[in-house]
Amino acid sequence: MDMYEELAMMHLTRNGKANVFVCPQYDIDGRWASPDFVALDFESKTVWVVEVSGAASLAKLLKKVRDRERQWFEKLRQTLRPKVVDDSWRFQVMLYIRSDAAKRSSKTLGDLDDVKIRVFEKNGFPWQPQFWE
Repeated sequence: MDMYEELAMMHLTRNGKANVFVCPQYDIDGRWASPDFVALDFESKTVWVVEVSGAASLAKLLKKVRDRERQWFEKLRQTLRPKVVDDSWRFQVMLYIRSDAAKRSSKTLGDLDDVKIRVFEKNGFPWQPQFWE
């Protein structure tokens, strides 16, 4: 786990939230790339597919996000229902990315109800070089 993933995990479980269970590198079905995390938020009844990237270019990741239903959601529903979650749970994507990448990603993805973008700079990691000078 790299420092960006650690930051995302700390943010997901901030304030000792006992209502969020986080599983890193959850193997959905053995064939597809595992997301960085699958998080179960028991308070909001949301299954989060969490992807973390410090890259400037997110073309491959955004392709997965656009295909999120086939890429992750349908397989997770089959795996998690009815043992862990029921039909009242929502399935969503959460991206932890750089602010410059977030601006471009928002333009590419548009306004999607089931995708949330978190920015490193707002969640504890100052990316801008001038911060360090």
